[in-house]
Amino acid sequence: MFQFLEVYKFLLFSSFLNSKERGYDDLSTVGILATGGPDGGGSGARVLIEKILNGEFAEVNKLVLITNYTKGGVAKIFEKYKDQLQEIDVNLELKIVKNFPKRGENGEFTPEDDQWIRDTYQEILTTYGLDYLHCSGWMKHILGLSPSISQNIHPGPTKEPYGGLGMHGDNVHELVWEDYQKGIINQSCVTMHFVIEELDRGPISVQIPVSIASCKSADDVGSEVNKTEHKYQYIVYKMLLEGKITWSGNKEDPVQIDKDELEKYDFPEGTVFGGEVELNKWAGLAEAEMNAWLDGEE
Repeated sequence: MFQFLEVYKFLLFSSFLNSKERGYDDLSTVGILATGGPDGGGSGARVLIEKILNGEFAEVNKLVLITNYTKGGVAKIFEKYKDQLQEIDVNLELKIVKNFPKRGENGEFTPEDDQWIRDTYQEILTTYGLDYLHCSGWMKHILGLSPSISQNIHPGPTKEPYGGLGMHGDNVHELVWEDYQKGIINQSCVTMHFVIEELDRGPISVQIPVSIASCKSADDVGSEVNKTEHKYQYIVYKMLLEGKITWSGNKEDPVQIDKDELEKYDFPEGTVFGGEVELNKWAGLAEAEMNAWLDGEE
């Protein structure tokens, strides 16, 4: 019995030291909602895990991957990384959400389905003791989350017509590409925002501009947006977990940003915290001013 207690104390102390080595006394339990696909997907979750492993995203001691595919891409990510994360005392868990309701012919859920959805999310929050919940490519309807601790990443602008029902992934990139060719916009963006029940209408944490000048297709737009997501997503999550970006959950209150914190990170020029980027940065410029800007003149 004595030997068992000594081993147990040693393991606890080792875990404590490991957390200290990673730089944080108060580590978080985070959930990642990621649909992925039956064979692949979940790249956002994969990149976050890799950032944890290399020490760039050290605020987490428990990560819960939540998906609806039993043997899909997200489940494969879980199998690949669970032992590696355990070696640095980060617990990786997998939650499969089955039998998610579908919308009726009128495009709505029944009241019973709405309640099922609310109960399912609340069960996830309480069962795993989540401090924060991130939606990274989650394709299912959301009801009943705590808005102040829920964040979504959207692969483009969230304002109409680029956000809302049906506007996800390739659908967004195709519309952005179409409007770019028409001259309506000349760049896209990555949006990270708090999650409310109105789809893609939660207060914006940050919009990061994405240049699409070199793109030849909607697929190219998607590739550029994906690169930006993977580069900056974990930084914004760090700021959220550290309380550098906060929101009360009250629609009347603005998102609070610790602007001193922004100096630590190399966000692209034109990034807007708590607001929207200008999708057409030439809007309102006279022709001469626009030409001067293109030529690099003062």
